[in-house]
Formats: sequence, structure tokens, C-alpha cells
Amino acid sequence: MSKKLEKLADRIRQEPNVNHVTTLSDVIKRLNKAMNGDNPDFYSIPESRELVAQYLLLYELSVPFGLDLNDRINVNKSATRFTVTLQNASNDDLRDLDQIIQNYFEALF
Repeated sequence: MSKKLEKLADRIRQEPNVNHVTTLSDVIKRLNKAMNGDNPDFYSIPESRELVAQYLLLYELSVPFGLDLNDRINVNKSATRFTVTLQNASNDDLRDLDQIIQNYFEALF
């Protein structure tokens, strides 16, 4: 699932009015890099789902209250938030972005 989110985020980042995209896959990539000595070669999603789960557990146990992933992922880990920040976007831009997302979900999910 994380790799699918990453592909969607990469696609949306190409849009001209998009300032920032925040996904759980970004957090996972940062954790993987940090757990591997901040080696930039590890800024990727690990192949092992178990390793991803361990990284997320370690992260949630180590951060102070309020900095956990509750704003990014639900308690049973079945849904995640995908946040897109836009600049100077018209209604047409929003409709176009929504269509990109809808097409992506129809194709991959």
C-alpha cells in the first residue's frame, strides 16, 4: 500500500499548483533512512511489510505525546490521510486534481 501511495504522491507533486504533499509513505522513507545511518540510499520504502510495521511501532513509542501518527493513520492501520497543499488554485485546478486522483484509484485499487 505504501508504494501505491508513494506513486500517487509523486504524480500529484508534478501538478503546477501543488506546493506540498504529505503521506505516510514519506514518514516510512524517513524512518528507513534514519534507521540506516541517514544513508540517502535508504530513502525508500522497505520491501518487508514487517520491517515497516516495526519502524512505525518504534516511531510511535519514541515520540512525545501529540507527535504520533494519529493524524496520518487510523488506530487499526486500515486507512491513512493524504494531504495536498495548493497555491493559487482555481476551481478548475481542483477538479483536474480530483480527476487525477479518481483515475489513479480506479486503475490501482
